[in-house]
Amino acid sequence: MLPYKIKFIIEDKKSSEISFESNEKPVKGEIYTIQNVNGKIEEVRLTEVNKVIVRTDTSEAILEYRCKTEKHEATATTIGFGKRD
Repeated sequence: MLPYKIKFIIEDKKSSEISFESNEKPVKGEIYTIQNVNGKIEEVRLTEVNKVIVRTDTSEAILEYRCKTEKHEATATTIGFGKRD
């Protein structure tokens, strides 16, 4: 199975892109944890996933998933069963 080419666009900043390959397709709404080289960890949520065909100089092309992200802040809201008074 060929890996998918994925590009994350962090908060609509062109200079803030991350390109990588994965065996999983990205899905809108998914949350990813990104660790920078300095050790800083941040969570991002995919807000948009677009399939883009990138042509090369020859007649070949590469399918790439371009994903827009937004910073994800974890909330204290829990979904499930809880005690009621």
